[in-house]
Amino acid sequence: MNLVMMKKKEKCLVTFNQIGFSLIEILMAILIISILVASVTPLIVASFNALGWAGKKSGELLDAQKKVELVAATREGMLVRNPDGTYSLVPLEEGTFPVHFPGGQESDVSGGVVSAGELQTFLALAPAIRLNPDALSEGYPPEAATVQVVGKNTHFSGHTSLVIKDKNGWTILGCSLSLTDPEHAAITLPAGPGLTNADGPYSVTVTTGSETARAMLQVALPVFVAVGKAKTGKETILVSSALQSGSEAAYWESREPGISSNCYGITFCGERTGGGLFVVVGDNGTILTLADGAGWMPQNSGLHRNAVLRGVAWGRPAENLLFVAVGEKGTDDKGTILTSSDGENWTPLNNENRLNGVTWGGNKFVAVGDKGTILTWTGEDGESWESQDPGLEPNQKNIALHGIAWSAGLNLFVAVGDKGTILTSTDGENWQSRTSGTTADLHGIVIR
Repeated sequence: MNLVMMKKKEKCLVTFNQIGFSLIEILMAILIISILVASVTPLIVASFNALGWAGKKSGELLDAQKKVELVAATREGMLVRNPDGTYSLVPLEEGTFPVHFPGGQESDVSGGVVSAGELQTFLALAPAIRLNPDALSEGYPPEAATVQVVGKNTHFSGHTSLVIKDKNGWTILGCSLSLTDPEHAAITLPAGPGLTNADGPYSVTVTTGSETARAMLQVALPVFVAVGKAKTGKETILVSSALQSGSEAAYWESREPGISSNCYGITFCGERTGGGLFVVVGDNGTILTLADGAGWMPQNSGLHRNAVLRGVAWGRPAENLLFVAVGEKGTDDKGTILTSSDGENWTPLNNENRLNGVTWGGNKFVAVGDKGTILTWTGEDGESWESQDPGLEPNQKNIALHGIAWSAGLNLFVAVGDKGTILTSTDGENWQSRTSGTTADLHGIVIR
């Protein structure tokens, strides 16, 4: 019986060893893990400390780099934070420094050294110029054609040369300058005709020996544009940007748009996407546009060559930009209306009577023409124009209306025509005749 029990105990012991660990084994494992953790922990702590130090150092270098870049951008100095939180400007240490090139070569280069913390860099002082003024408007007068050139780190001398080129690379002006001031010069631009918006911007390059500096000169659209009948076929349009005695233009330049048509109407829209736009209309169905950087461009009106356009205006019916030109078809005595959303692509509409003028005001277009014609359009009903009663006497029904204007301040339309006719309306629909005191034909009106 003892033998059997022993075998049973041995069997139980073997079974126990197969399904678990002994207490000694567990204690040994805990000891080994403790040793490993104790040996690795300092490495982990050191790694975290190194990461923190690297992050702090990167932040300091980044802050120093910002300060150095500030000096590179302004060339005036370096901002240094004071203990009270304010900043002081530390000048750049300028001078001539030896610069070592590959191959053992060394050369003295004018520049400056700037330091911020542990970061130090060298900035070569490249020559630069600025223009005063750096922008003109087309049609500038001769007295505005002088531009001052102010240099920085330049050495202007009797061997300095100047070149002005348009946006296409064509040389407009090239000359030698005899200068005594190393950083100041004055140049005279071409005038009568002068530089144009269509060919700008212009590059101005000043060279002294191996030293070269450049600047850009902008030319904006003209302030004034006048149109009229062509006597030579080449002087239909005048432009000016000269101001004298308030708003009186004292200097004008002629432009050659490449047409021989008489021009009768003009408008300027400053709200068009892509910049301002002048639109000119005239006989032969002529439509010309002048956009920023584009020059005078003829547009296709789709009208007969005998058509005459006498007026043009722009507005925003239903919040959409729209140009309207009016005149006569040229194939008969009927009138015509052209509409465009961009001033370039036009859609014609027919009208019973010839039209002479158009304006935008009170959220509607109002056009006037022969036989007392008055038309209004709000843009809310497609292409439909409504005829309005001009309020004329029966013996005045054949009077032609030539001009119309709108006053936002007075909330008033005013139309003028033959035999001293003056009509007024607050809504473009109900008109009253006013006494002018003259029987002369009136062809135009403007309201201040």
